[in-house]
Amino acid sequence: MSKAPKLRFKEFSEDWEQKKFKDIYNVKSGYGFKLNEYSSTGIPLIKIDNIGYGRIKWDNISYLPEEYKDSYSDIVLEKDDILLALNRPITNNKLKIAMLKETDIPAILYQRVGKIIVDKTCNKLFSYYLLNNVVFDFVLRESKGSDQPFISTEELKKVKFNIPLIEEQEKIASFFSLIDNKISLQGEKVEALKGYKKGMIQKIFSRELRFKDDEGRDYPEWEHKKLNSIVERVTRKNKGTICTLPLTISAQYGLVDQVIFFNKTVASANLEGYYLLEKGEFAYNKSYSTGYPFGAIKRLDRYDRGVLSSLYICFSILDGVDSDFLVQYFETSCWHKEISMIAVEGARNHGLLNISVSDFFETYHWIPCYDEQVKIGEFLGKIDEKINKEQEKLDSLNEYKKGLLQKMFV
Repeated sequence: MSKAPKLRFKEFSEDWEQKKFKDIYNVKSGYGFKLNEYSSTGIPLIKIDNIGYGRIKWDNISYLPEEYKDSYSDIVLEKDDILLALNRPITNNKLKIAMLKETDIPAILYQRVGKIIVDKTCNKLFSYYLLNNVVFDFVLRESKGSDQPFISTEELKKVKFNIPLIEEQEKIASFFSLIDNKISLQGEKVEALKGYKKGMIQKIFSRELRFKDDEGRDYPEWEHKKLNSIVERVTRKNKGTICTLPLTISAQYGLVDQVIFFNKTVASANLEGYYLLEKGEFAYNKSYSTGYPFGAIKRLDRYDRGVLSSLYICFSILDGVDSDFLVQYFETSCWHKEISMIAVEGARNHGLLNISVSDFFETYHWIPCYDEQVKIGEFLGKIDEKINKEQEKLDSLNEYKKGLLQKMFV
């Protein structure tokens, strides 16, 4: 049986050689530094949370004194070092592994982050792509259910895989490097558009930027209105089980089928007591999450109808309100101050804010006239269309890479 991938460059025909992980790689973990050793500046300490998918995340960094570079020289990281999260290594079906860039160093390794030491006979960049496959498959095999608590380095050393001669390794590494460059550029385009939208939202909802009517005239000033003057609560029950589609609210994806989001249904067997939501209506999830400290309010767009637990607050819009404007408004933080005033202090229970329905609808919000709402909704909606279009290109590139990785490695 040939030990060669399904897809390879035509100039290579030799079989790939089977190796054990320990034949080529070693894993070195960092140290468990104490909090009293940290400093406000100095050399960055790379922890589990700083390992992203193919990159280092610099948004929550701890530091050690500069002199630690000499004291702990054995775990000072260098360019092209490959780092692997040894605790919970897979999230969102992606392996948390990264190869350090020039801009990532100097840095020091923390405990339960593994630096992959590559044998000199093996290409480092090729190893990075190979390990994405090898370690990912290993973790899935060794994990129980959907949980991956840690990687056993002793077990990892026994894992077998196939590897080509160095010349083919270099060719494969260069090929995937080009694809990664395209992915990186496309990702930057998406982030630039998101940044542009964020800036526009800040200007629009602070009223620094105002729209004018078709005759070039100013619109009236925004009004401070109670929520219950622009929306009405929806308490429609799913009597007779009219609908069998249980929904959840995802901060990222909006109102979505539970099966798609959780890979299972978490709703009760009897859905009659659930709220029946129609397309175009809104729901508020009082659970807070990263980037959504006061929960998320989303409009039902994907389906004609769905059912939601009575823990959610559901509502529809009244006349004189543009639905697209409200979608954009609830993606801002403008309404957070009002919610913070009615959330009972210290009542966050398992991520759920303690907010009464009546208090929620009594909150005040700055709202422009209907015609300006429409212009704001259309303007920001067009930016969203551009973001989604570029995001689709990015997703397509990632899927293309994923398919090639499966075909070009044994």
